[in-house]
Amino acid sequence: DQLSTRDRESDQELLPRFASGGVDAEDAFRVLVERHLDHIHSVALRVTRNAALAADISQLVRNHLGSELQ
Repeated sequence: DQLSTRDRESDQELLPRFASGGVDAEDAFRVLVERHLDHIHSVALRVTRNAALAADISQLVRNHLGSELQ
């Protein structure tokens, strides 16, 4: 299964695919977000000490990175 293979790729393999904006960019983005969004949220929560604000920051980061696909 292609998604399972993509899930096993390292970030160093996925980042160029994401940055290329090619046909693989969305899949690479999905995997990277799944891997790292919890960490982004955790850091935002630690810095802000506000769960709602941390969720907003996480979503903003995700949206900003996602806009790179367009």
